[in-house]
Amino acid sequence: MYEYQFLIDADILTAEKNLYDLPENARRGLTLETLQHFHCGYIAEWTPPQSRLQNTYFVPTPRLIIPSGGGYLARLTVPIENYSAEARKTVKAKMHAGKIHPFNFDAVSETELNIIVEGEIDAMSIWQAVGGKYPAIATGGADNFTHFVQKLNETRAEQSLKFLILFDNDTAGRNAAAKFVNALSAKHSASAKFLEPNQDANAILQSHGTNALAEILSEIFSANARD
Repeated sequence: MYEYQFLIDADILTAEKNLYDLPENARRGLTLETLQHFHCGYIAEWTPPQSRLQNTYFVPTPRLIIPSGGGYLARLTVPIENYSAEARKTVKAKMHAGKIHPFNFDAVSETELNIIVEGEIDAMSIWQAVGGKYPAIATGGADNFTHFVQKLNETRAEQSLKFLILFDNDTAGRNAAAKFVNALSAKHSASAKFLEPNQDANAILQSHGTNALAEILSEIFSANARD
């Protein structure tokens, strides 16, 4: 277990040093300043720590490394279609090393509105658009909200916080958001809003830029304050 964690920690350090090697078209609209803030990095020929530990072969792939808790998300920076059908049996667009933790959880604020999204890239996109004014935390998927609530109860049991859930505007996202709001509302102020269908924060950032996303978020925050 120690050796596995050592490899994870080493990957994070190596990736941070290599951040400037991350191709611009793989930054998904995120600035280097944003990526640096979240200690992200790049590994051009990444293999899972577990495969290295077990000395098993894995196709090396270029990855954006996004630390979270004691582990990280390794996100493929080229199309998955670049790889053969055989390779795609093991090579996935998103792969985790270590335990899955709510991304940026330590930034949860007692005084500011906390924005909760599904994906790490969306959290960073929102943080960039609001200029860091509000904490943006990712659950790592719509179904992972129970892990977030559990961690919140363990670490912030005495606090009453404000949350805005911005899950994906699809059936899974809406259902999960309703459950999330219900789970939080017993102790905290929680509500849910949604972007347009088939849109997420990073898609807007990439298509229209930081200012456009900031304007959309400002409208959502205003509507949330009125409700």
